[in-house]
Amino acid sequence: MRNALRNLLEHDGYRPKEIEDSITLRVLSFFTVTVAIAATVHATESALSIGVSAVLISALGFLLSWKRRRAKNWWIKIILALMMFVALANFFLGIRENPYDARIPLAHLLIWLQTLHSFDLPRRKDVFYSLWVGLILISVAATTSRSTIFGAYLAVYALLAVASLLASHLSSQKASPRLLKRLSLPVLLGGAVLGSVVFLALPRYEGMKIRTFPVSMQIKNLPQFDGKIKNPSYDQNNQGKGIGDDAGGERKEFDPFAYYGFSTQLDLNYRGRLSDEVVMKVRGSRASYWRGMGFDTYDGLGWTMTEPYSLERLSRSRQPLWIRESRQIKNNIAPREQVTHSFYIERDQSNLIFKAPYAEQLYFPTDYVLFDKYGGLRSPIQLFSGTTYTVISSVPSFSPDRLRTISWQDMKAKPSSDNYYQVPEKLPQRVKDLAQQLTAEAQGPFDAIKALEKHLKSQYPYNLDIPEFPEDRDSIDYFLFEQKEGYCEHFATSLAMMARTLGIPTRLATGYTPGEYNPLTGYFEVRSSDAHAWVEAYFPHHGWVPFDPTPGYLANLSPDNKNDKSTLGNFGDYFAQWIPKGLKDAFRRALELTLGGLLAGFGAVVGLFTLLPLPVMLLAVGGVIALLLLVVFGLSRRRKVSETAAEFSPRYRDSLQRERFVRLFLDGLGRLQTAYGTQGPEGGEVPFLTPVEQATLLSEYLNQTQQTQMQHWIQLYQATRYGEQLPSASDIEQLQAFFKVLVQEAVAERV
Repeated sequence: MRNALRNLLEHDGYRPKEIEDSITLRVLSFFTVTVAIAATVHATESALSIGVSAVLISALGFLLSWKRRRAKNWWIKIILALMMFVALANFFLGIRENPYDARIPLAHLLIWLQTLHSFDLPRRKDVFYSLWVGLILISVAATTSRSTIFGAYLAVYALLAVASLLASHLSSQKASPRLLKRLSLPVLLGGAVLGSVVFLALPRYEGMKIRTFPVSMQIKNLPQFDGKIKNPSYDQNNQGKGIGDDAGGERKEFDPFAYYGFSTQLDLNYRGRLSDEVVMKVRGSRASYWRGMGFDTYDGLGWTMTEPYSLERLSRSRQPLWIRESRQIKNNIAPREQVTHSFYIERDQSNLIFKAPYAEQLYFPTDYVLFDKYGGLRSPIQLFSGTTYTVISSVPSFSPDRLRTISWQDMKAKPSSDNYYQVPEKLPQRVKDLAQQLTAEAQGPFDAIKALEKHLKSQYPYNLDIPEFPEDRDSIDYFLFEQKEGYCEHFATSLAMMARTLGIPTRLATGYTPGEYNPLTGYFEVRSSDAHAWVEAYFPHHGWVPFDPTPGYLANLSPDNKNDKSTLGNFGDYFAQWIPKGLKDAFRRALELTLGGLLAGFGAVVGLFTLLPLPVMLLAVGGVIALLLLVVFGLSRRRKVSETAAEFSPRYRDSLQRERFVRLFLDGLGRLQTAYGTQGPEGGEVPFLTPVEQATLLSEYLNQTQQTQMQHWIQLYQATRYGEQLPSASDIEQLQAFFKVLVQEAVAERV
């Protein structure tokens, strides 16, 4: 059965135990892995030195593994095991510093594991392992990339990966290299076309998206934060003053990269166009207005916050920070959906924490934030480029039909502050009259505000090139009856004020629109020009409902009807309702205990690997490796000397009996030569004569019978010394006796 299965799996000629000699396959695999490493380093915004070092070391590893592909390499494996411990320790250090986003430490771990593995690629299956790790790396890059440049990496990787698989198959078939050249172009083109078709046709189901909670590294020992909004375009020393109270009565120069609405006051006479540069990218399954802050008081020229520094400190030693914004709504009846959004800051921003309403949990690089009375979150640090945080929001789904059931009588259930009804005393009467006229046929507050919204959208153009309004005129009165075109702030202010004249509590909100969704990266790309202002109206038991009167913009009352859960998740929810509550509770407690034990064990492992500082561990491992290399060098020299000695050692020394016979023969010749007086200058043998020549020369002193016996012993000597002849014990005794008789006769003759 096992042989049958093996034959089935190896039908293409692939034999894992074979040494891989194909240089083409190794070169293609190296470049495939190199592209994957480069894509991962670029996507994770890692240091360039990591990518360069990994590629150079991998090149050395691929070369060394090919050179030593037929060696056992036991010492290389030991070194790799030691270095893997260092890589693992570096991974755990990254986890300890930022336990809420393990993607970048994991990417670095995979890079270094692949780099180390490149030193041990003797067989084809080992090269395949490298390709698998490359696939994992490109997948990691896909989940972290926020740029379309990743598409170029992916295209090059796909072509090289297909070429590597083709080279591997041809190598397993022992095919000619010419065949690879002929097949490469059509296979690569076909693969590119097929991959493009699949990529474009594959549906992006919401259930297929992975929910992660990326967040920047935690910042500790923060300075004291007074709660001020840190906007690069706004002088924070003037916060809390009224509109037009800046030094000298002059407005600060317009900054195209920073929205003037991110401040404790919003001047409706600011003019200028914001840049189209991307300021942040958002990953999530739902588009939303990314809310930054709100205003409650309008004075005819702009908006302010009545209590800008009435702030609640939300802190926690562990992530996430609990916001629980939806708890402020009394007797909530609007259905809500939990949605996760991850924010990646691409250009320096203010310290406002953008989010979808209503924020419940926040994964943020500080251990506290401040929450104001207008639904805004403020960070103790400015959101600089590279900052990452995640917000889990309870997004409401407002039903127009249900909102229409709310009567004017129901609207007496007021929000937390009377300022949301505030109307300037000098607001011209014609603004109030217009509101009454437009809502005369409205059945309730929801229809009334929708009528106002529709009128503003249809009768007033959106224009960023209008002049400043006169300082002595009410801004919305001038907008509605004189200028009749304007910015989003003018539209939103007009809707908010006219709704207030009808008794509907409202506030002005500022932030960003969803931005443009990039289907290649899966991120919403938010530009500076997406900064926006809209209106939030309070409805009892629903909370703050968004309305956007600006032409071309739409504040959805409910998110798209999409399902984040997979089919398996839906089946789980369906069958869970049939499980008894007691069994559910027992299972939950068992699961909590199990997870607690696993977390404790993981913490112990992390503590073990991070017990020593990384430089100390590197020094210790380097010392062990140096000692190991010395041992390997010593063993190598010893083996080389032994092999050299064995190369010049006579074959007869392999057997004690053969060696004894040869030595007896040579010793007998020496004694016989001495007896006849023909000893050479160095004793033993006559100079320049071999033992056989010497024995033949001495035979001249012997009789016929002795000469015949000498020839027999010469032949046996040659067979023993240079052949495989093994003399017997009797042969050794007879040889000793033969030379003893000859020596005695020679001595007697000389006497």
